[in-house]
Amino acid sequence: AKDSNSVYFAKYGDKKDLALQLKKALKERHFTMGTKRFDFPVMVKRVKEVFKREPKIGVVQNFLNEEEFSCASVKSVLRHPKISKVAVVEGAVSLFAHAASKDGLSLDNTEKVVKEILTNHPNRNKLIYERYGWAVDKSELRNRALELLGKDCDYIMVLDADEVWKQEDLDKLVKFIKVRPSVSVVWYPAYHFWKRKDLIAVGSQWDKYLFRFFKYDDKTLHWERHEAPVVNNEGISATMLGKEAKLNTIHFYHYGAMKPEKRIIEKLEYYKK
Repeated sequence: AKDSNSVYFAKYGDKKDLALQLKKALKERHFTMGTKRFDFPVMVKRVKEVFKREPKIGVVQNFLNEEEFSCASVKSVLRHPKISKVAVVEGAVSLFAHAASKDGLSLDNTEKVVKEILTNHPNRNKLIYERYGWAVDKSELRNRALELLGKDCDYIMVLDADEVWKQEDLDKLVKFIKVRPSVSVVWYPAYHFWKRKDLIAVGSQWDKYLFRFFKYDDKTLHWERHEAPVVNNEGISATMLGKEAKLNTIHFYHYGAMKPEKRIIEKLEYYKK
């Protein structure tokens, strides 16, 4: 407005008076010239920037006798700026009783490895560690980790203790979800190292896409079966709550087949049961 006489006041809560004052303002047209520095499109852009929130990703991890690769696994996600929390739950199921302590915990130095990260890593405040112990099944352990993350995460990533991420792959994943907020589940493949770091297993089950990443808008999402997608309290799968996407340009790195043969056989026997 040109001067103070061009300020129009409407009675509080009076819609008719508001309409009247608006008509009066349009009729008298005491307008000044606009500026391109703050026209309507610029205002919209600035408002969007104010309310735009960077996605927060929480990571679910379950450990049992994972001293060999767990340090690299945890650190690979802790260092990324868009990973807000990492919940590590250590525990065992009854079918793995032969490889657990009487309390359902690791027999190796898993605890020592994780606590070293909690003590010395610069992003240790992101890490939550619980020695849970015995569980009915692996879903119980994953659901406990999800519970520890809390409700403020926008997306959840599942990461086994023998799986590691490169930062550039995490960057690609974050960029993807920022421009496609309607996607509820993202599928991406793994590089499965076979015995050595210069051999990658392909074909058959190795090429299967694992359920590893989902949007966490519905805070009732949880696991009912270990390898299946999460479901909400109504039994609806995360895959039905939005779009799905398969990304062949993103990989994580799986070192499970580099473990001793005895441990690989134990794992295969567990899944048979």
